[in-house]
Amino acid sequence: MNSKNKKNIFKELLGYVIVALIAALISIGLRIFVIEPFIVPTPSMSPTLLVSDRVIVNKLQYKFRQVQRGDIVAIYSPLEKKNLVNG
Repeated sequence: MNSKNKKNIFKELLGYVIVALIAALISIGLRIFVIEPFIVPTPSMSPTLLVSDRVIVNKLQYKFRQVQRGDIVAIYSPLEKKNLVNG
């Protein structure tokens, strides 16, 4: 391999690394500020949501409108030190 081929391979690998880092930063940002997955821990929402059902919570929704009847809300419980899903 000559030095030109090595430079081309390095540039291509660097491009892949940059794309992977950007994708990771976008997904982390979305997870922190926009959406978050939850697992339903108790049967309190049965039959609508069952134990171990998975839901994705929109964190921005209630910055633009009030909570309405029938909404499912995920909260952090400081007493139990975990996230809860309530409806």
